[in-house]
Order: sequence, then C-alpha cells, then structure tokens
Amino acid sequence: LTSGVINLPMSHPPRPRPGYQITWPLANTLRFSEPQGLLGELARESAHFTSDLACMYRGSLDYIDDALLNVEQRVRSLVYLLDHYPTDVVMMVLTETDRVCHHYWHLSDPAHPAHTKAVTELQRRAIEACYMAVDAAFGEVLARLDDDASVVVVSDHGCGIGLDDLSLNRLLAEWGLLSL
Repeated sequence: LTSGVINLPMSHPPRPRPGYQITWPLANTLRFSEPQGLLGELARESAHFTSDLACMYRGSLDYIDDALLNVEQRVRSLVYLLDHYPTDVVMMVLTETDRVCHHYWHLSDPAHPAHTKAVTELQRRAIEACYMAVDAAFGEVLARLDDDASVVVVSDHGCGIGLDDLSLNRLLAEWGLLSL
C-alpha cells in the first residue's frame, strides 16, 4: 500500500517509501520530506508547509495568529497532496489544538488562578478559534474524500485546568533513588 504521512511526531528523518512523507524534525532542517523536492513543490503551489519545530509556541500570546495560519497552511498542503499524490492511506497530525489548549487555557477559564481579562478577544477565545479552524479544515478535507473512505480522528489527550503538578525527578531524588 502507499501512504502519505504528514507531521507525525518522531518521524524524522524522511525515508523513501511508497507514497510521501513530511516529517516532524527535532532540529532545524530544510530536509524533512520525501520525495526530496516535495516541500518546494508545495511552496510553489501556495501550499507551504512549515515544520512543527519552526512554528512552536515561544511565549507570546500572539501565537494564536500563527496557529490559525498554520492550520490553514497545513490543510492547504493536505488538499494539494490529496489531489496530486493519491495514496491508499493518509495520516496528518495537527499539533495546534494541543499547543493552544496548553498555553491559553488560563485565559478561557475564569476559575483558573492565572486568569486575566487583560488580553484581546481572540486571545481569550483562542481555544474556541483553534477548534473552529480545525473543524473547518476537516470539513474541507472530508468534502474531497469518497463517500466510502474511512476517517479516524484521534487525540492523544484532553485538556483541562491543571492546578497540581508532579515532578518524577524531584520525587525520586527526595526518596534517594535519583541523583541529579
């Protein structure tokens, strides 16, 4: 079978395979696709794909603008690949919902101890905006698929308020089972 694998964590470096791959590099590189010229082709077709490492949250609450743009660009890439590189199976990972939930939860939850109203409306509604963008993206992709296509949507975890944390290294060190 042929496969299209896009943005799968820990998939770098790209390897020749029946189909195509856009990897999830852990270091800055321009070489994260197979076939090798695929990223340039996507850019020329206005379907530019940015590596996950290059578009991570870096502490600015303006990240939501980048996250929404990234969802749009990734789906534009996927649509192009569906149209021009048909495969038996396609898998794409959108990391934006994870990042946005982690970094904006406190702004959307008035009960959170770090909640503040001193943000823009988009920043306050960042989680909702991100999920709406992903939902619209799914709609665009689903509209291109045959009626008999199987579609699976998976999340690695949910999000919610986190008031406590656990540091296994600290705990093991306190018990004398770890030396740092």
